[in-house]
Amino acid sequence: MNNANLVGVDLRIIEEEYRNYDLLARYWDGQYRGYITKGNSVIANYDGADINTIIQNLRSIVDRMLELKFTSKLTSVPNSSDYSDAFRHIAHVLSLSEKKMLTTHSKAKDGRLSLNQLRIAGGFNSTVETFLCYVAIASRLKDELGYVPTIRCSSMDPALSVLLKERGYIEPTIPAEGELLTLRDEVKNAICERHWVQ
Repeated sequence: MNNANLVGVDLRIIEEEYRNYDLLARYWDGQYRGYITKGNSVIANYDGADINTIIQNLRSIVDRMLELKFTSKLTSVPNSSDYSDAFRHIAHVLSLSEKKMLTTHSKAKDGRLSLNQLRIAGGFNSTVETFLCYVAIASRLKDELGYVPTIRCSSMDPALSVLLKERGYIEPTIPAEGELLTLRDEVKNAICERHWVQ
């Protein structure tokens, strides 16, 4: 194809990670194409009129797949093996800092560390950044497991309760620097199995 045929064609290549899936949209072989992959497997493809529409449709496909996953696993409480599999599937999107922080947390007595200790373990600049990192990890786990635990404390983010045991206070705020955050036992065991960092 010569360059004259490409006038008005959007030649961008859009790659993004969305809810533990990799999305790719581009112009290829005379048309706009998009793919959803996980690991080395193509999960779905989508051809469309333009790159932006393709990306939006790929996100919708992922959302529908996860909705089906959640409805099919509503009563299935994950065990350590399920968490270990979930961490294996999201490991490629976790940074070394996140892995260090999770490993340090899992090795702590009773899986309990303060937000400030976690900040130091992960090398983060603030406890807010550390907490938001935990929220992002928990959201990835929630999507991978297809599970949100029932929580008793209305201030606890449901996604976060996949990673941490419920906290005892009422305010829906970021915990204080010295407040201890406790990993769920299944999570602690699964992280120990991963051997990310020594």
